[in-house]
Amino acid sequence: MLTIEREDGVMFLDASGHISAADIEAFEPVFEQFADMQGKVPMVIDATDLEGYEPAALWHDMKFDTTHRDQIGPAAIISGGGWKAWATKLSKAFFKEPMRHFDAGEREEAKKWVLSQARQ
Repeated sequence: MLTIEREDGVMFLDASGHISAADIEAFEPVFEQFADMQGKVPMVIDATDLEGYEPAALWHDMKFDTTHRDQIGPAAIISGGGWKAWATKLSKAFFKEPMRHFDAGEREEAKKWVLSQARQ
């Protein structure tokens, strides 16, 4: 499941459980509306409770990332580490904007970092 909030020009995305293709499809127009309003979208993604992706969702997510690459701003990924921290490091190669991993519980630090990167 994906839960989306906006605060101070930052999109907060909480990912929990298993992400479905429907979750990605519902997220896309919200992201596009935000991007239309402000250009690049700085994001804080909390994946602490993320268990995984359904195969179709992973495909939709990769297509989304490719299609919206120029609109994705700096991104802070919050997780408990493990494969999610490794995935953040791997993802850096595919995005133009800075991306950084934060440990669970560092939401405020992640927000501050994203805002500082977005202002540069």
